Parts: sequence; structure tokens; C-alpha cells
Amino acid sequence: MTCSAPPCARTTVGRAAPFARDTVELRDGTVLLGDVVSLSMTAVVVRMDGSDRTYDRNRIKKLMLVEREITQRPPLTQPVPAQPKQ
Repeated sequence: MTCSAPPCARTTVGRAAPFARDTVELRDGTVLLGDVVSLSMTAVVVRMDGSDRTYDRNRIKKLMLVEREITQRPPLTQPVPAQPKQ
């Protein structure tokens, strides 16, 4: 990952975990490690250390999202068959 800020100016927020995390780099050089849970036209919500933090999208320089594997699939719902009219 490249950064225009000198290495001493970079700050990493969030604990490194044994599993992959998304990386969010802010324009001030701060690097956030967490899970991007929401992305809109105006804001990015990152879950770090169990709490959600919202950042204005204009503060974001770069997003690096890890590939997620679905470990639990939602239950399939079967359509209810129509009852014949009598």
C-alpha cells in the first residue's frame, strides 16, 4: 500500500486480527483496520473493536476490501401453494 504521508505520519487504528480485515485509508494518512459495514454516497461506516464509526466519504482516500466467504446461508423460503378455488 502506498501513502503520500511519510511513514512516521501514518497512524493505524484498530487491532490487527488473525483473520482478514478491510483497510480504509483516510486522506490524512490514517489507516483504519476493520469491517466496512456500510457505504453510501456521503458516508462510510467501519466496525472496529466492536463499535461502528461513521466517516464522511470525502475523508476517504482508499478502500481495500477483503473477499468475504458466506459461512451461513439465509434459509430458503418456499412459496405457499395456492389453494384451488371450490
